[in-house]
Amino acid sequence: MGHARPHRLQHLLSGAVWDEDAVCDQTRGFVARPLGAAGVLIFDETGDSGHQKMRADAALGLVEPHGWNRRSAGNGSKGRRLYDWACIATSSPSHHLLIRRSISTGELAYFSRST
Repeated sequence: MGHARPHRLQHLLSGAVWDEDAVCDQTRGFVARPLGAAGVLIFDETGDSGHQKMRADAALGLVEPHGWNRRSAGNGSKGRRLYDWACIATSSPSHHLLIRRSISTGELAYFSRST
């Protein structure tokens, strides 16, 4: 935490009085901010340290209708190639699941993104 001695951190964890819900809300906001409005953050509040695995196609159900961003993939032989994109956070802060949806066919493609 950047302190020479552990006293401040020990006081925070054992003796300080703080609002657990407010801290949880602030932490959630801090973690979700880089994802933007279209991101989906899966926040485990159970205290269970075991990570559950989820297939990418099952994670698709986590994306709200307003969670898709329409982006251009550049020009193709028939004009602009537009796709809808969604970003889903994973249990690793450095990995995200990107889902691309074709506007014309609805075909889905899944990508893993490392930051």
